[in-house]
Amino acid sequence: MKALRLIIAMAFVMITAYGFFYVGLIGNVKPPVQREVAKNWTLDHNGDVLTDVNLGEYKAANILKGDVITLTNSLPDCRIPYASIVVNNYLAEMDIYVDDVLIYVTGKKDYESGRLIGYGMHIVNLPAGYEGKEIKIVYKAGENNGIGTLIPIVIMERGEAGLYIIRKNLFPAALALTDMIVGISMIGISVVYVSENRSFRQILYIGLFSFFIGLWAFCDHDIVLLINNDYNMKTVSEYASLYLAPVFVLAYFWAKIKNRISDFGRLVYRAILGSDIFLISLSFLLHIFNIVHLTQLLTLHHAIILVMIVYMLVYFVIGIIKKDKKDLAFYIGMTALAFCGVADIIHFSVLTYSSTVKGDFNGISYTGAGILVISMVMDFAEEMSQNVRQAGEIAVYEQMANSDFLTGLANRRQCEFVFDEIDTEDSDYAVIAFDLNNLKEVNDKYGHAAGDRLLKDFANVLKGVFDSVATVGRTGGDEFVVIIRNTDVLNLDKLLEVLDTRIDEINRKKREYKLSAARGVCTRLDNKKNVRSAYRTADQRMYENKIRMKADAKGKLS
Repeated sequence: MKALRLIIAMAFVMITAYGFFYVGLIGNVKPPVQREVAKNWTLDHNGDVLTDVNLGEYKAANILKGDVITLTNSLPDCRIPYASIVVNNYLAEMDIYVDDVLIYVTGKKDYESGRLIGYGMHIVNLPAGYEGKEIKIVYKAGENNGIGTLIPIVIMERGEAGLYIIRKNLFPAALALTDMIVGISMIGISVVYVSENRSFRQILYIGLFSFFIGLWAFCDHDIVLLINNDYNMKTVSEYASLYLAPVFVLAYFWAKIKNRISDFGRLVYRAILGSDIFLISLSFLLHIFNIVHLTQLLTLHHAIILVMIVYMLVYFVIGIIKKDKKDLAFYIGMTALAFCGVADIIHFSVLTYSSTVKGDFNGISYTGAGILVISMVMDFAEEMSQNVRQAGEIAVYEQMANSDFLTGLANRRQCEFVFDEIDTEDSDYAVIAFDLNNLKEVNDKYGHAAGDRLLKDFANVLKGVFDSVATVGRTGGDEFVVIIRNTDVLNLDKLLEVLDTRIDEINRKKREYKLSAARGVCTRLDNKKNVRSAYRTADQRMYENKIRMKADAKGKLS
């Protein structure tokens, strides 16, 4: 129950944390003074020159590895001292000149060696007196479809550029931070509780998905560059996170339905998972050996992600047809992610491969992923709640099956289980058999209700003395047994003295009937065969004791 409360609280924390980050960022990130330079560019693409180009409208299509695009323009008088420019670069070497003086270069060594060139927003400081001077930006594509969309540069004060990037990406930044923090927390929870309950592997899957999808959004929107401006690491982290995250959604889904699907469904699942793991492994190997970079395999990963989505949504449709609402929360989140993911794949493909459609790609998959994380947490919490209720019901049924209804002591069935357990152990034990005296007489004289009270009184005395060190049971109408393990650490005679004292204390009270019981004791030292043989010996000694008690009672009367 403690773990369940943690999971429910996590969903609340996730929503609260997102609101905290979002509102906090809005309140602390002021709009910087800025000037966008979009018009009047001269563009040279491999020798083909265009003039008066508006970067907000131009689409550079069919870019091949090695293509060179050069942009030139005059820097406006922005009256911004100590100015910087924010300029985008996508998988290309980028050299920036002011009046033919090189002021910034990135990706040159990677371009020359054929290795991956990272991408993202670059913050470049302009020299003093930049106003009216010519700026030239030279891109050399390091990949097919490199360089990408040419986005207008933005001029602003130094120190404001980082805030500009944050404000431009407030929503994904808040969601990414929330996803990563919640993901790490869930991974920690799963590590603590998975040894107690294997169902917490599902929390591990949620945590890993949440962390990777948060890391992907953090990199995709360049927020990570404000912490570490390693563009290669940012790009590798972004694509690796995007490729890994769906695996954990599929694993979570499988953990939920593996006992409810057909053999064909199992076969399809193994085929999808195996294909994805193979593709991920191949992608990393090809990237490490500089054969094909991670960025060039995106279409294949998009395809297998779509197959995963279709596979999971098929079972959603089946559940709707069967009117099964068991996994509704998960499927609502999955539908949100499917909608956002498919929209992003279409949008990205159109921007990448279309020669006419222009625009900056701003995905919404992170929104669908955030909804999915919350829905997965809620779904798991509901499943755990059901499991707790079922476990409670089972415990009640087991208690009823193994307990004596009247006294609450172990019944004969439970005592037999204890006998079996003891016979598998190599430790000393003792068995005490009791027979309650005068039960028939009390029933006949005072009624069965009084007889029941007599049985309960004796049961309570036995529990009070032996319950912490032994199994106390009622094996028949007036017959009881105490089964003690590890008697080498107990003083059995002392326990029996305490029992006699408790009975005497009860009998000193004004009652219409007295407690009295015959008993017989047998230890492992007395009977080394097995515990049931010891019980029979204790039972025989109890009857011998009962005969002596009756004889003593008659002697006192005579």
